[in-house]
Amino acid sequence: MPGTTDKGKGTDPGTVTGTKILLVDDDAAVRLSFRSFLEDDGFRVTAAQDGMEGLERFRAETPDLAIVDLRMPRMDGLDLLRSIRQTDTEIPVIVVSGAGTMSDSIEALRLGAWDYLVKPVPDLMVLKHAVDQALERARLRRENARYRDRLEALVRERTRELERRIRETREAADRLRIFSLALEQSVNAVIITDVEGRIEYVNRRFTELTGYSRDEVLNHTPRMLKSDLTPAATYRRMWRTIAAGRPWRGELMNRRKSGEAYWEELTITPILGDDGRVAHYLAMQEDISARKTREALLIHQASHDGLTGLPNRILAIDRLGEAVRRSLRQQEQGALLFIDLDDFKQINDTHGHETGDRLLKAVATRLKETVRHSDTVARIGGDEFIVILQWVEEGDGLRSTVEKIRRCLSLPLRLDGTEVVVTASIGVVVFPRHGDDSGELVRRADTAMYSAKQWGRDRIVLYDDLLTQGGCGGEI
Repeated sequence: MPGTTDKGKGTDPGTVTGTKILLVDDDAAVRLSFRSFLEDDGFRVTAAQDGMEGLERFRAETPDLAIVDLRMPRMDGLDLLRSIRQTDTEIPVIVVSGAGTMSDSIEALRLGAWDYLVKPVPDLMVLKHAVDQALERARLRRENARYRDRLEALVRERTRELERRIRETREAADRLRIFSLALEQSVNAVIITDVEGRIEYVNRRFTELTGYSRDEVLNHTPRMLKSDLTPAATYRRMWRTIAAGRPWRGELMNRRKSGEAYWEELTITPILGDDGRVAHYLAMQEDISARKTREALLIHQASHDGLTGLPNRILAIDRLGEAVRRSLRQQEQGALLFIDLDDFKQINDTHGHETGDRLLKAVATRLKETVRHSDTVARIGGDEFIVILQWVEEGDGLRSTVEKIRRCLSLPLRLDGTEVVVTASIGVVVFPRHGDDSGELVRRADTAMYSAKQWGRDRIVLYDDLLTQGGCGGEI
């Protein structure tokens, strides 16, 4: 999109030529690569090698877009993003992170980053796409704000005219025409209802978003869009707010005519009549399904193992804490199993890492199939797994359950046409008898597992064995 921008005159910084980009990265090679690519594409690029320098350049030059690395000396990307957002809440910010900083990427998005890229970026067209998308989104937000401001101004003007009752017929007709055009051309879905919530008007975007025609919704209420997936408390707060004459904004999960559920960001503004009471409601809907999907994906990636899809250590510790609290509350027993595969390194060395990865996935599948849906199976690193069993009976019942898991894991597997046999050493603690602190329970189960390794492998050791036998041997 060739052209020249002049922000002082309100021209659109979404055009390439003259658009200013602030690039902040402590990696000189990344700065050179990104800067050369963007400048070749017509952007004006200012580079900084750390967060402090980046903040100084941001304050001095007021860029149209910022690309920020998360891990930098002096001031990291998250602190820089916080500082930027204190000054400018609208500038597009794209964060760049390594593969091991997913939690930082989630925090950056929470702080107001618009997108993220994972280092290394092998194809700089990915960078161009992210920049183009961010600038286009910024342009659409400005356009949407202009539409919204214009609409709100027209509504206020219309309300004042109704209160004064001195308008002329032609002026009213002209204003209604402009009002209708503004509504029809809005990038958001618009609904106008009476005070009882019966729909009197919807714009074109509403029919595109929901799949319902105007004739199908007129004189009905927006309840026809309900999916029953939004908490009832959200609707109670909404009606309490707008009935009091105050605007309300929130997120709802509604359902299209096709039956497909979708997320929307909804803003409802009460319109007051001549007597000062609420006469109508103006609702503006924005489809945020794509954003919600991305947020859910990031949350899942941050809490689950990428290879097996099982919960990772962070989520497992959280679930263990919940299980312990439930056991204390209901005066029931639970068990934590710490499982380490025997001689896994030898399998990796003999058959290769790809076979080792397939073995880990097969072990994860076997564990999930062996326990109940209410139990938790997690991979906490390498060839280590933990299993959280709820509502267990000590003695023969627990012994039988853990032995079933041990035998299941020791059954032969065929991987790439080769039969592979793997065994496991398992340490067991019972909660809350062996403790009610998640970290301490994991450490004790780990200790029991290492004793199983020392006492011959392919066996199960209960933490009590270490206490009663002085660490000299024994198994569940």
